Amino acid sequence: MKQLLLSFLFLLFFVSIKSQNTLLWSNDMSTAGDWTITNTSVPSTYEWYHQDGSNLSTPAASGDFASTTASNGFFMVNSAAAAGNADGNGTPIVTDVTITAPIDLSATNTVTSQAEMFVTLTFEHNFSYWYDIREVHVSGDGGANWTVFPISNASGNLTGAMQSNSGNPEVTTVNISSVAGGSNNVLVRFHYDDQDLWTWYWVVDDIKINVQDANDLAEVTSYFGSNGLPYYSIPTSQIAPIDFYSVVSNAGAADQTNSIVTVDVNAGTFTGTSAGMTLAQGATDTLNVTAQYTPAAAVGSHAITYSISAALSDDNPADNVAIDSFAVTNYIYARDRGVYEGQGGGEDVATTGDFAFEAGNDFQIFADQQAFGIDVVIGTGTPSGTIIYGKIYEWVGSLL
Repeated sequence: MKQLLLSFLFLLFFVSIKSQNTLLWSNDMSTAGDWTITNTSVPSTYEWYHQDGSNLSTPAASGDFASTTASNGFFMVNSAAAAGNADGNGTPIVTDVTITAPIDLSATNTVTSQAEMFVTLTFEHNFSYWYDIREVHVSGDGGANWTVFPISNASGNLTGAMQSNSGNPEVTTVNISSVAGGSNNVLVRFHYDDQDLWTWYWVVDDIKINVQDANDLAEVTSYFGSNGLPYYSIPTSQIAPIDFYSVVSNAGAADQTNSIVTVDVNAGTFTGTSAGMTLAQGATDTLNVTAQYTPAAAVGSHAITYSISAALSDDNPADNVAIDSFAVTNYIYARDRGVYEGQGGGEDVATTGDFAFEAGNDFQIFADQQAFGIDVVIGTGTPSGTIIYGKIYEWVGSLL
């Protein structure tokens, strides 16, 4: 009889790294003195700090920070490190890190010597969120006024990736033309607020200001799933039709007509496209492939390529492609890639403060099958002698 193993690790999405072509200004965060730290934290010791690159590990145990120049330094704020931190205990961590010297964009076009009016801000970062606020603030008048660009809040990751752990690195581009275009007194700061909760962290590196290209669709994140749930290992007994989606932003200055995503599986085994959509300048939307892919019930790997395009040729095609994969197996049903990405679940509140957790994933069963085991990874900080129970719940209502 076939055995079915359920694997309970966190979900990981592929997020492509983006780059713009014409660079106006950059800072790789290798020099702590380039930035000014301010905070209203309680206690004030937990704020942004400069990491010299000798330690690249992230608090969520999702691996080393993988920004382009992580080895020469970056900035981090770590709410999870606060001693005795707990929800609502009067120890909020609210802190900013701000570029010290104003940035001059008033005469940055080397061809015309005219001000660049259409500019974008790009940075590489990594975080896990739990109701904590992350924002980028930009000022065009030396700090007298600030415009807020949200990255995450109580609603989750607002940059497009759908998981609690961001990409590593996640590369975010925001259009700052209305604030900074043509200004000779631009300031940029990164704002973090844990809302007095026991939350996570944020690491930031490699800040750039670029000319905004006219035509620049950007793949934010791409994902797949059956009935909305992605499985990276699928038993032959649980094969079901798979849908594909891409979240796409228009980072260019012009509206993009007939914006589509084309998905290829295993070099032509399956090809599908979304319906054409017009994406206005600055807009972000989801492109849904109209056809489903049902893999053969045979053991093997399935490589996915997502390609973004529009009617006009893209000025920056490097950010138009993403890749992913899954496997059909004999026995294993998994929502993870076999990589430990940090703890999950939450306190069961049976006894306040005992820190009993339940963590797991939803699985839809498409055909009857006997389950013989549950795979689970235990964090390295788990005390010896901790009692762990395996549970399987049957969902009796709607799955989603």
